[in-house]
Amino acid sequence: MFDFYSAHSVFSDPGHYAVLFSDLPDDIKSLVVCVNQLLFHYADQSLYGYTIPAAQYRELDHRLIKNTLAAILNKSSASLSMPRAHSQKVLGICRDSALMTCSILRSRGIPARLRSGFNTYYLPNLFLDGFCLEYFDKEIKRWRLVDTRTTQDYIRHFHLSIDFDLTDLSENQFISAALAWKLCRTGCADPSRFGSRGYYGLHYIRNKVIQDFVLLNKQELLIWDLWGDMLEEKKSNECHIDYLSDFLLENAYHVDRITSCYDEHLFFNVPSTVLVANPFLIERWENLLCFH
Repeated sequence: MFDFYSAHSVFSDPGHYAVLFSDLPDDIKSLVVCVNQLLFHYADQSLYGYTIPAAQYRELDHRLIKNTLAAILNKSSASLSMPRAHSQKVLGICRDSALMTCSILRSRGIPARLRSGFNTYYLPNLFLDGFCLEYFDKEIKRWRLVDTRTTQDYIRHFHLSIDFDLTDLSENQFISAALAWKLCRTGCADPSRFGSRGYYGLHYIRNKVIQDFVLLNKQELLIWDLWGDMLEEKKSNECHIDYLSDFLLENAYHVDRITSCYDEHLFFNVPSTVLVANPFLIERWENLLCFH
């Protein structure tokens, strides 16, 4: 497991930009702060009074971390550890800050991966989807879930009641997609309370279960990539998702089982072409083979 998750995927590989990571801090809290100095979340316009130029929304679809780093350096050649003006940051979302942090950790030989699920601490009784980082802390000898998106400025601006460590989330603070599916299928939770950006419901949770599965297989796709059954808003193949959610709840920390399951169940696999449903751009089909 440690070898698998400390090795780069095609998405997390920084290429020759890896040398730039040497300027960044070792402790996870300071590292996340530095990562958020490189990226500007599209939802932070009101927070900082900064208007995103229309052309910049294309940056949300950087698949490879090496392309994100190239774009960052194109805006400013300053050290990655230095604060930047908002105009010198690359536009991103939770996926991008999680993947950047993951790339840095993997470059240091630290096992890390992305997870898809729902946080419980933004709005009462509403569970917003997003990506978190999960890495193995060798000092305490366990995996830690990290919210790489929620900055202290965001907490203060929206008066969030967060009295816990965002770099060590519990299952009650970040509900995995598989657990969310299980809770909703058994009637323990209302699926209409799970989602974001106007997308809610059981079909949306279904997509997040599939998404989490491919993330565990180091396929760190864009958060709005869709394929197969994910394109259908109606209920479909629920028995398949029942199986997959049960599998993930039991085997999320068994890498051999995760990779074997991916090889055996092709209907969950990422195809060569996906629909990129970025809400800020025109939907398009994209061939992933050119990224490998």
